[in-house]
Amino acid sequence: MTVSPLFEMNLTINNDDRLLTIEQAGLRRDVPLYSREAFELISREWVRVGWSLRYYHTFTWFGRPILQLPEDLVRLQEVVYELKPDVIVETGVFDGGSLLFHASLCEAMGKGRVIGIDVEIRREYAKRYGSIPWRAGSNCWKAIRFRPRWWRACAAW
Repeated sequence: MTVSPLFEMNLTINNDDRLLTIEQAGLRRDVPLYSREAFELISREWVRVGWSLRYYHTFTWFGRPILQLPEDLVRLQEVVYELKPDVIVETGVFDGGSLLFHASLCEAMGKGRVIGIDVEIRREYAKRYGSIPWRAGSNCWKAIRFRPRWWRACAAW
C-alpha cells in the first residue's frame, strides 16, 4: 500500500516559541502557531484522528445518536437558517439523531419539515417521533422517485 505524501507529515507544536514545525518529504519548516496555515493543518489532523477513532459516535441530539461532529452541526445550522428550506430530506437516517436535529431547527425557525429515508426504519423510532415522516426504501433517489403516493403524502404533511 502506498501512502500519500500528505500522510507522511509530522507536526510538532512548540507552545513556548509559538511555532508549528512541519516535516514533510525531507523538508522542515516552521509557521507561527496562531496562523491560519497552522490552524488548518492541526484541524485536519484532529479530524483525521477523530474519524479513525470513531469520535463522531460519541455525540447525541435529544438522546439519539447523531453521527456528526459538533462543528459540522453548527455549520449545518447556519446553512439551514440561511436557506430556510420548506423540506429537508435525509437519506440514511441510522437512529434518527440528525433527523431530530433538523426537525428542531425547523421548529425553532417556525418553517420547514423533515423526511427521513432509510433501507430499514425501526418501528419504535417511527412511533416515538411520529411528527417526522420516516420512509423505508433505498436511499438512492433513482429508486425512490417512483413512489409518488407516499411522496405526495409526505409533501402534504
